[in-house]
Amino acid sequence: MPLVERLYQNNKQDINFITMLIDGERDKRAREIIKSLKITMPVLLILKENVIDTYMIRFIPQVFFIDKHGLLVGKVIGQREWDKSEAVLMLKEVFKY
Repeated sequence: MPLVERLYQNNKQDINFITMLIDGERDKRAREIIKSLKITMPVLLILKENVIDTYMIRFIPQVFFIDKHGLLVGKVIGQREWDKSEAVLMLKEVFKY
């Protein structure tokens, strides 16, 4: 999450970010994690297991790229170095900004 947070801080004017916590954390624990990691991007807490099935989440973390029309245009499984210039170049290519 800290790497995605840095990506968010550097690109929030161009891309909308939403983080979803769906790994069984409850509200209080999720808020503690967000506070301790100094996460400022929007966070959606999902407590229903059907979201995991709907999006076929088998590994955490995962990043979904959804375009302005609500279409899934990409998905990355596993940790990445989101604060590197290569990540920004990839996002620019995917979203054409």
